[in-house]
Amino acid sequence: MVLVNFQLFDLSGKLVETRKITSPTETICMDHLPAAYFLKVANNTKEVKIFKIIKN
Repeated sequence: MVLVNFQLFDLSGKLVETRKITSPTETICMDHLPAAYFLKVANNTKEVKIFKIIKN
């Protein structure tokens, strides 16, 4: 079974949130987050993709 999760980091590398992805779409509340951060998506222990997200 493939387990997919995400980790959200601020620009200094501090882990802000981590969660298992349990559906084809996942909502992340961004109200409390800083203006920019990194979103890392992984399945089991293999990194799939890293996104840099900048809020307007």
